[in-house]
Amino acid sequence: MTSLRTRLLRLAVGMVAWAAVWSCNAPFIPVPPPAQTGFMSALVSDGNGGQKTVWVAIGEAGSAPAAARVFVFNLATSSGVITQAANDGSFRSQTFDGTAGDRIDISAEGHDGEQSPTSCLLLQDAQPAPSCPAL
Repeated sequence: MTSLRTRLLRLAVGMVAWAAVWSCNAPFIPVPPPAQTGFMSALVSDGNGGQKTVWVAIGEAGSAPAAARVFVFNLATSSGVITQAANDGSFRSQTFDGTAGDRIDISAEGHDGEQSPTSCLLLQDAQPAPSCPAL
């Protein structure tokens, strides 16, 4: 009789322990890469009497997680900008240098520090911009 009680007690303790561990495990919800992102070009003074082209990354509502940091990095110039998405997920970056056809890496970081995968887009006046071809 004692052996049966011991077995049942061990089973009950094991089930409670398993339930406690499982209930503390938050589900993993990855941050998606910014979607529906495009670029717009503008001519500005280069400070020497000439003009140069600068670019702005634009994401429509839902393009990024709400209030996420959005990273825009030009692989050709090794430079980029960081901007904050609005509560609806839309964003508009500061201007950055580039040439049409440059490969631009875009990613987002949510409130909890979770990083999204990186998307590669071709720099051109388009909404949304096309994805980079495979190398």
